[in-house]
Amino acid sequence: MPEGRVLGPCIYDHDAFSNRIIYFTSEVYYSGFAKTSQLISLNMTASKHHLYHRLQLAAHALKKAADKVVLDSADLTTAQAAVLGIVRSAEKLSQKEIATKLSLNESAVTAMVNRLLKLGYLERRRSERDARAWIISLSTEGQGALEKMKEPFGEINATLDDVLTADEMDDLVASLKKIATTFSNT
Repeated sequence: MPEGRVLGPCIYDHDAFSNRIIYFTSEVYYSGFAKTSQLISLNMTASKHHLYHRLQLAAHALKKAADKVVLDSADLTTAQAAVLGIVRSAEKLSQKEIATKLSLNESAVTAMVNRLLKLGYLERRRSERDARAWIISLSTEGQGALEKMKEPFGEINATLDDVLTADEMDDLVASLKKIATTFSNT
């Protein structure tokens, strides 16, 4: 009969008859042959803490709250608001540059830009340097939409300021940058 044991953050079964070791974690299954004296503890703190799942939950909750305030105040999604913010900060950008800054596919940005153009929040003209490219700029209506979102979105940031100390915020930002950098290269 296999004997189940807890070993660090994982559970393993060892069948003494076959000398087969089976490791179970929330994300990893490993099976192999080894001597009982060769059992090792797998240090899987990301798995143990369900880090990926917790990041998803936090991102979803934050996006849901932000989507609600942005939608209620300016009838836009947070993604569309991000496009307006990027365009405002640089004044004149191509759709490709917007996509790059948002780490989105150019086709996704094209759809958002087209909707924002129809709403009158953006203006578009041909690039003087490249006749194939469009230069996107913020319209007066787009500036007004950003102003409508400023206070409600400020409440989201105030909530974050309330739940995290300045040091925790600095640590979180550093950790998120590290994670984004690590996985942007894959």
